[in-house]
Amino acid sequence: MVNIAIAGFQHETNCFSLIQTTLEDFMQADCWPAYTKGDAILSTFNQMNIPISGFIEEAKNQKFNLEPLLWCSALPSGKVEQATFDHISAQIISKLKQCKNIDGVYLDLHGAMVTSEMDDPEGVLLSRVRWIVGPDTPIVASLDLHANVTPQMLKAANMLISYRTYPHVDMAETGKRAAKALKQLFKKPNNYKQKAIRQVPFKIALPFQSTMQNPAKDIYERLEIIEEKYSINLSLNLGFPLADNASCYPTLVGFGKNANKLNKIMDQFAEEITLKKQEFKGKLWSIDEAIQHAMNQKIPPGKPIIFADTQDNPGGGGSGDVMEIVKSLAKHNAKNAIAAIICDPDAAYLAHNTPLGKSFKTKIGGKTSVANQSPLEGEFTVKSIGKGEFTGTGPFYKGCPINLGPMALLSIKGTDVEIIVSSKKMQAADRAIFNHLNVSPAQRSIVCLKSSVHFRADFQSMASDILVVAAPGVNYAKQI
Repeated sequence: MVNIAIAGFQHETNCFSLIQTTLEDFMQADCWPAYTKGDAILSTFNQMNIPISGFIEEAKNQKFNLEPLLWCSALPSGKVEQATFDHISAQIISKLKQCKNIDGVYLDLHGAMVTSEMDDPEGVLLSRVRWIVGPDTPIVASLDLHANVTPQMLKAANMLISYRTYPHVDMAETGKRAAKALKQLFKKPNNYKQKAIRQVPFKIALPFQSTMQNPAKDIYERLEIIEEKYSINLSLNLGFPLADNASCYPTLVGFGKNANKLNKIMDQFAEEITLKKQEFKGKLWSIDEAIQHAMNQKIPPGKPIIFADTQDNPGGGGSGDVMEIVKSLAKHNAKNAIAAIICDPDAAYLAHNTPLGKSFKTKIGGKTSVANQSPLEGEFTVKSIGKGEFTGTGPFYKGCPINLGPMALLSIKGTDVEIIVSSKKMQAADRAIFNHLNVSPAQRSIVCLKSSVHFRADFQSMASDILVVAAPGVNYAKQI
């Protein structure tokens, strides 16, 4: 039985956000588990759609003995404080040094972290791990589809295995693929000894990277065909442009036996992707344009129109409290509309201290440093409340224990518009958010979700139409 050290350190950094990411952000539970160390990792992540969960499950089949170090993540936000990166990476290295007779290493990384002093901290971490385990010990890392892969990351790792879906419904499956890849490196190391990387020369805005739509859907289907035909391992990362550095372009990474053959395949496939540039451009609706369009439609029962409030998406570093779409829905007297999730712990507190059916006056949202926006001031009626503790049921958050603190469903007095408020940020990508407050989103006419693409996994099937709406926020969605 081989001994595998495992660890996870995840952050997707939006360099346009002014909210620095600190150690406290990595320690607390939100829509992902809290900082976890040692053997607790083996039980905490059971049956979740998280890469390390899939790796642990597949490790049993591969007869791996696991040495769990630590796992942590923080919600997407601004640059990670350098001291925080140094502390967590030092913990990983220290725990790795204490392990005896390690045969391999698996790291559950994101790939788009940026610190206050480093553009490529994951490349640094992988290099530090390499220095500890030596040149002959296999290192495999799983990466997010939005990873900004660098030559340093490629040099330090034996193999990089990335998600192939956006929404990321295959995170656990990617962890399983990483475990199988590690097994192959033990059995046939020469089959994947050659490495190659190609950077695609254009950036792709997040709302138009979805693999549920073309061109990404066709490209990833083509990737699997090429991989099987030529017996190589390929990963395509569409990149996280909001990291705003030289690495935030799409990258194609390949591993194979023959360098000439691998490089030829990589050149051809990278050119195929480059020719798709114009197909990645999609429509961004203005707020008023989207509302007028929705109000002019005859919306079928049970088939709402969905607004993707992409630029305030907490899943990409947004503050989650921009109210401009909500204010416009109220102004236009939109019927049967609901918006989720507005992060405002003060409003949630007031709701929990107001009897059901009664109202309170306050200002909601608009409290963070986002330009061209302001709070929604008014009177709000409490429709329902919840503790904010529930389990994800949709394909993306499936099995994850979610803790958003006190939550409430509020109606804006004098309108037919409702909002869901929470005490912690989370992108609205799971129907469990609504179910927790006894709300049926399918029974609404307009559903505004603070999400870019992940909502599609659980909501696209119910939608009569989906409009990507450009409200203020730091999760910039314009094609670059």
